[in-house]
Amino acid sequence: MMRILVHKIGAFDIHLSRKISFLAGKRFLDGLMYWISRSGDGYLYGLFAVAMLTGKIAYGTKMLTAGAISFAVELGVQKAVKHLVRRERPCLDVGTRYRMSPPDKFSFPSGHTAGAFLMATIVGFFYPLWSIALYVWAVLMGFSRIYNGMHYTTDVIMGCVLGVSTAYLGLGIVM
Repeated sequence: MMRILVHKIGAFDIHLSRKISFLAGKRFLDGLMYWISRSGDGYLYGLFAVAMLTGKIAYGTKMLTAGAISFAVELGVQKAVKHLVRRERPCLDVGTRYRMSPPDKFSFPSGHTAGAFLMATIVGFFYPLWSIALYVWAVLMGFSRIYNGMHYTTDVIMGCVLGVSTAYLGLGIVM
């Protein structure tokens, strides 16, 4: 019974991910999803950290410390799980459209999505007015990773869970 359920969930996951990746073909949307996905490559996080260190922003040290702890844990867990699960990216599967080169071979969980949700959670904790915009960006990040053929739906869902949970871990340690 459990094996059948897992198979059905897996089949639905692949089907939904392919449907999303085949929404492509609209020049504006393709470009937007490409750049949203690229915004999670890590450069924005570094720029944000520099801004926090050089600016006169309240909570800067606590936010940076929580972020550093959270990202270290998230990255370690993400890399370990990717190499344990070894789920190949959808773009490596015949019949899936993709619009960018994969950063590595494995997809589960989505590191870009985890990073975006981690950032949204930590910054939103200190600056609640930014929460909605940051979570919208994080959701778009996850969607763009499926749209661009880099991840399956469950990769993105688990990336969200990983990002939020490691953010709360970092906040719990610092606060």
